[in-house]
This record gives sequence, structure tokens and C-alpha cells, in this order.
Amino acid sequence: MEEILNQPLAALGGKSWIGSFREAVMAGKKTLEQEGIIPKVILMTGGASRMQFTRQICEQIFPEPVSQVRPDSEPERCIALGLARVGRWDLRAAAFKAEINQHFDSSKLKELISQHIPELIELLTKPLSEGLIENIVKPNLQDWRQNKVRTLADLENRMKHQAEAWITSEGVRQIIKNQSVTWFNRKIQPDLAAETDPICQRFQIPRSSLRFEEGINPAVVNPELSIGDTILADTVAFILNVVIGGGTIGSLIALVLTGHFTWPIVLVYGVSLVAAGVEITRSKTQETIKSKLDIPGWSRSFLLSDNKLDSICEQMNPELEKVFREQLTDNHEAFDELNERIGQELKQALNDKAQEAVILIQ
Repeated sequence: MEEILNQPLAALGGKSWIGSFREAVMAGKKTLEQEGIIPKVILMTGGASRMQFTRQICEQIFPEPVSQVRPDSEPERCIALGLARVGRWDLRAAAFKAEINQHFDSSKLKELISQHIPELIELLTKPLSEGLIENIVKPNLQDWRQNKVRTLADLENRMKHQAEAWITSEGVRQIIKNQSVTWFNRKIQPDLAAETDPICQRFQIPRSSLRFEEGINPAVVNPELSIGDTILADTVAFILNVVIGGGTIGSLIALVLTGHFTWPIVLVYGVSLVAAGVEITRSKTQETIKSKLDIPGWSRSFLLSDNKLDSICEQMNPELEKVFREQLTDNHEAFDELNERIGQELKQALNDKAQEAVILIQ
């Protein structure tokens, strides 16, 4: 028997059965130590556990009193019973995964996602509008007030260029990512749970097994599709022209006209033109103020006080939100692609959840 047990075997790489068994037990102990685990009980089962030396090796590697080696009294029955249970488990696990795949086909997931796209748009409009005002509009108005920008046309161009860069920046991507996760947790998760809970109940596993209660991976609901690039970039020129050009700059021009600062316009046009009776229309006046008039630095802080600056931003915010909302809603192609990709990612995430839940099936 000793000769057989210590005989080198080609199937074991020239090692003996007893030597390979010892190495396997040592490798198991090393893995446990790396995870900070010291087993209190070593349960041995299977026909080989009847061989005395297997128990002796386990007792040497996992010595008492820290660990106790306990051989199964009926190892053959244990193996047979285990195989029978695994067979039943395989059938139920296959049925469970088949029901998940059938219940959540791509079309159903896309339909579920599609009906909640308006809520996603609504969640995006407010932080995007507030972010554009806080990061671009307000700082530039403050710079103009401090005489760091010459004309209102310069101010408009400066705000537009900075806004175009901001709208596709990492900061905007983070806003979209955060809002997408919030959208999923508030809107998609409850609808998913209503579908998955009955399945969990039928297979007698916890409802949490198919829920994303610990949170959803942002990559699932905001996959490699930059909304900032594909949606906002398409509408940024419209947003900037309507809101910054017509709103912010228009408000400043109105302040100039109503604040008795129109006298420098005469200097811009020239006294001779006025004397010659050339009509200065309101639109022409506004364009002149915007493009040529360099309002004196001493008057800007009076013209644009903190209260007036805040008022301009407050008046601009609803209009900006409206423009964001309308433009995002009208961009069907980008959201169709977003819907497609989220559907694919969500189905994969559900399949991963199902795979983890399989082990819970009895």
C-alpha cells in the first residue's frame, strides 16, 4: 500500500497521490490564511476520506485545538445524496434563468426604459441649467462688471466659447451620470422590482436577489454614450443664442438703455451723423451698444449691482431650463440609441444578478 501511494503518477505531473493530496491541503490553508480565515472544523467526506492517511495529513496541517478534523460517518451516502440534490438544483436553476431571459427580453426592457425617458430629461434640465449659469454666466458677468471684458459683444462671445467647452466637459458628464443613477433608482428600479419579486417568490429566494438595492453601476444607465457630445452639442448653439445672446446680453442692454447711459452712443456714431438727421433705430442702437460701446468701468458696478446680477440669472434660469427640456425632448435619435444601450446593459446586469442568485435556489 505504501509503495502504491508513493508511486509517481504521470497524471499528477510525476508526483505521488499522497504528495499531491498534501500539496492540495497546504494550498487550501494558504488561501484561507490570505483571507484571514482559520477553520474551526475540517469536514472530510467522499470514499477517499476512509483512508487513514488523508485524515492524518489534514490533522498535521490543521492541528488541534485550533482546528478539528471530522470525517463523515457515511461518506458514500453523502456523495450520492449530494449528486441527487445537484441534479434537482440544476433543473430549477435552468428554469429560473430561462424565466429571467424570457421575462426580460430586449423589447420589454426598452419599453420600460422608454416610458421613463421624460423623467430623465426632467432630472437633467435643472442641474444643467443651474450649472451653466453658475459656471459660465455669473462669473463672466462679474468679470464684465470688473472691467475685464470690453464690450457686450466680447462678453457674449466669451460666454459662448466657455459654455461650449463646459457643456461637453467632465463636470457635465458627472452631472449626467449622477442624475442617471438617481433616475434609475427612482423610476426604473421600482418597475423592475414589480416584475422580479414574483419570480423570486416562485423560486423561494430573497427578493433582494434580483434587486439593485446596493445601487446600480453608473455604466449600466449611462454607458459609453456621451449625452454631452451627442445631445447637448447638437443644441448648444441654439441654447447659447437664445439664452445668452437674447437673454443675458439683452438684459444688460436694457439696463444700459433704462439707466441713462445712452449718451456714449452719440460718441460712437459721431456728432455729424446725428446732426445730419440719420435715424438711430432701437435695433440699431442695441447692436451698437453691444458691439462698439465700451461702458466706463466706474459705471459698471453701479449698472450691474449684486441684486441686478442675481435678478438676471434668476430670470434666465426658467428660460434655459425650457430650452434644455425642449431640445433634449426633440432629440429622438440620441435617446433611441441611449435606450438601446441601456437595455442591453441592464439585461446583462440582470443576467449577472440571476447567476449569483442561482446558488440560493433549493
